[in-house]
Amino acid sequence: MNYRSTSEAKVLVAATVGLAFSMTAVINSSFGVFIHPLSQAFGWERGGISFAISTYYLLTIVTYPAAGWLIDRWGVRRVLIPSIVLFGLTLTGLSFMSGAIWQLYVGYGLVAVVAVGTTSMSYSRLIVSWFSAKRGLALGTALAGMGIGVALIPLFAQAIINTVGWRIAYVTLGAVVSVVVLLVVLPWGRDPQEHKHRQTAGGVIAAPPTTGLDFRDAIRSRSFLLLTLGFFPLGVMTGSIPTHLVPLLVERGIDATRAAILASSLGFSLIAGRIIMGYLMDRIFAPFLMVFVLTMSILGLVTLLVGVSAPWILVSICLLGFSIGAEVDFTSYLVSRYIGLRSFTSSLGLLMAVFNMGASAGPAVMGYSSNTSGTYDLGLKVLIVLMTSAVAPFLCFGRYPDTLK
Repeated sequence: MNYRSTSEAKVLVAATVGLAFSMTAVINSSFGVFIHPLSQAFGWERGGISFAISTYYLLTIVTYPAAGWLIDRWGVRRVLIPSIVLFGLTLTGLSFMSGAIWQLYVGYGLVAVVAVGTTSMSYSRLIVSWFSAKRGLALGTALAGMGIGVALIPLFAQAIINTVGWRIAYVTLGAVVSVVVLLVVLPWGRDPQEHKHRQTAGGVIAAPPTTGLDFRDAIRSRSFLLLTLGFFPLGVMTGSIPTHLVPLLVERGIDATRAAILASSLGFSLIAGRIIMGYLMDRIFAPFLMVFVLTMSILGLVTLLVGVSAPWILVSICLLGFSIGAEVDFTSYLVSRYIGLRSFTSSLGLLMAVFNMGASAGPAVMGYSSNTSGTYDLGLKVLIVLMTSAVAPFLCFGRYPDTLK
């Protein structure tokens, strides 16, 4: 099957399914499910097990830019397809752990290296290459697939662990992320930038792959600096709020069960945020829309800080979910509009590395606040200051360059 048998709708399906079973969705959502069974099986302490996910996050800071560079030079499929296969094999390999905890560290570290091609960089590149007029909505819809994966994969993995054990759970996840994803990505996950003269259904000819800044000019550009200054603080919030939301709610006097139910609304608002903000990006100047999103997050954080009760606490969580859900949408969209496709994934990969630096620092900020003062108030104040500082860069963006629209 060649690229002519692919359409915008098929690419959107491939990207949505791929992101639902991407490295980010699977690892971030399922790791916690395996902590208890691994502790029981091998006697490992939870802190030691958790170091595996820290290793994974630290390595992604390096592998994101590297994968972006490869995608820009080799094309999406030459990176995406091997990454899907290797991701499945690495997850399957984790089922063979025999009791040495370094095997867990190596396994999750290897995932960060071989599976980074399955992340939003690859699928965002497909979306921005196929879509122009409805690019924001397409990005939001596809990236909502990640939210769906985050919501369903832990339930799926836990059900398998309860039934046949953690080893089979790793094998099953490995099979799903490779076989199921390949069934849709192989025929439909094709980048029109690798071909010439493709016409979209809306009559817009896709820009040639040379449109936009090269990587050296991109990272020196004013737009890239503004994106870095804006998205690092958002990374801190994205890393801290989901991790500490339940204990924060318990600290506010909410019982653990109800806190978990309230926290689940963060995931649903995240999915809604990606689709709604994606739709609005096509109609409203995206930097100004990002200011609105940041304002929502600030209001959500302030509401948590002052200690409101239900139903306002639910409103606060939904505001934060909308903000967290929009981060990758806006990053991909703004890179495509201000930097272009020539170095799209290289630039996006470096920005995602910066974002992950913030995300890795976020839990430590909230943890320090809780450990030193006994409350999360200090951490929330730090987040409010950071999110407020992120507003200014987005107010400094000029109009989209005409050559990149």
